[in-house]
Amino acid sequence: MICIALASDELAVKRVLARFRKGGYGIPEITIKKQYPQSNQNLAAVAAKADNIFIFDNTNRFVLVYVSKQGQVIKNTLRQFPWINQGIQA
Repeated sequence: MICIALASDELAVKRVLARFRKGGYGIPEITIKKQYPQSNQNLAAVAAKADNIFIFDNTNRFVLVYVSKQGQVIKNTLRQFPWINQGIQA
């Protein structure tokens, strides 16, 4: 499982709008604002079912935050990224 996180729903809206202006697809702002907290809340449950987990933060630059392979945590810097669900278990 690969997860890419952003620090806020507002940033997600800005990123989608920028992509849309370059010819990409758009998503209504209300949909982004609804799905942002739901996705973060569901992260721990989905991660619990995955053999391998890679979580990246892309708020300012692409940063590897968490890695777990076959139930063994290899990297965990979640505390530095409080907007990412902290309930991830290997």
